[in-house]
Amino acid sequence: MSLPYWFCLDTDRDERLHIHGAFAAHPELVPAIRSAMTKVWGQWTNPGKHLQLVVKPCDEGWVGYAMRNQKRVAKIVGKRTFTIKDRAGAEQTYSTIRRIMAGYSQR
Repeated sequence: MSLPYWFCLDTDRDERLHIHGAFAAHPELVPAIRSAMTKVWGQWTNPGKHLQLVVKPCDEGWVGYAMRNQKRVAKIVGKRTFTIKDRAGAEQTYSTIRRIMAGYSQR
């Protein structure tokens, strides 16, 4: 199974790194993907556990939110702050993300 996705690192005000991203999958695969991610990352027990893995339709606002701190993240981890699975579509995906971020930074 090939699952197109992108993930990026983000940081909160306390410089705690965490992951945001999106993937394309048929709705019937979502439970299996959720189960696999939970097995790999473990299950949170803190009060924010309902935010550990949120699966819902994605829009351009999500990209802007997820990528808003990339300069701060790059200072912590270096210039590679996100990854794209679909190499054939990577250039188009990167262009879309850059376009969204250009609009986001002008706000």
